[in-house]
Amino acid sequence: TAETAKGNYTSDNVTKSIEIFGYSQVKLDLDDAYSKGETINISARVENTNSSKGIDNYSVKLYRQISGNKTELWKQGWYNTTWNTSNASTANYNITANIEDNSTLRYNTTIRNSTEDVLIRGYLNAEITDKTKDNIFRDNYSDTPKLTNITVNVTSENDSIANASVDFSTNGRNIGSCRTESENGRKGLCTFSWNPNSTTEVGKRTITAQATAGKYVPAEPIQTNVEVRTGIELEGFNRKCNLQLLKLKWNKPNSRNNRIIHRRRSGKPGYKCHLG
Repeated sequence: TAETAKGNYTSDNVTKSIEIFGYSQVKLDLDDAYSKGETINISARVENTNSSKGIDNYSVKLYRQISGNKTELWKQGWYNTTWNTSNASTANYNITANIEDNSTLRYNTTIRNSTEDVLIRGYLNAEITDKTKDNIFRDNYSDTPKLTNITVNVTSENDSIANASVDFSTNGRNIGSCRTESENGRKGLCTFSWNPNSTTEVGKRTITAQATAGKYVPAEPIQTNVEVRTGIELEGFNRKCNLQLLKLKWNKPNSRNNRIIHRRRSGKPGYKCHLG
């Protein structure tokens, strides 16, 4: 209100209403990745730009975009909401919180948009679909077969997953890997050939396969068993012993006595043999 007065003059005043506006900004804080099925708590905080104090009852719009697709208006309301990802696609998402000038609350925006990139990760499933041999021989002078082929199928929600990596190990030691194919008819499949070297311990070996892929939670490890055998050679002559049934007593820890190592046709008696 402004008022004037002077001597013999009639005083007067005028009143003018003035609105003082503050400045507002929005901040969105999300993790980089979530697993499909999680319920994500989304907090898009609207605050006073100068004091950083939160502003109540400020309307927020949330936009969601799968990489490469059109942005959609997803949710409206106050700044606390949730997102149940059970039906979400495995993909990268851009989540944007948007605010506008608010004359009711007397705020003009300084930061209208806050965007976070979020990966929704699917779950991998893996299964062994084929194993060519259950029993193999490890040494050059041993019998055949020398290797086994193990095929793994990698999927997510019944979709075949290309370019997934499958690592194979036994007794905690990595023995190789393969990558799933992308061509029709072989998509999601990879085959690993195991030809154990002469240092591999003979006996039943448990092979563990672990499938991983960039946008997915790793599959649960899967296992299969392969019997590793070795041959017998003549001491000093580097020749095989042709024995009908050879049993060796093992003194190694955790080994069974009288283990059958090799079966062959009966041969010349009296040869002294040792384990190769």
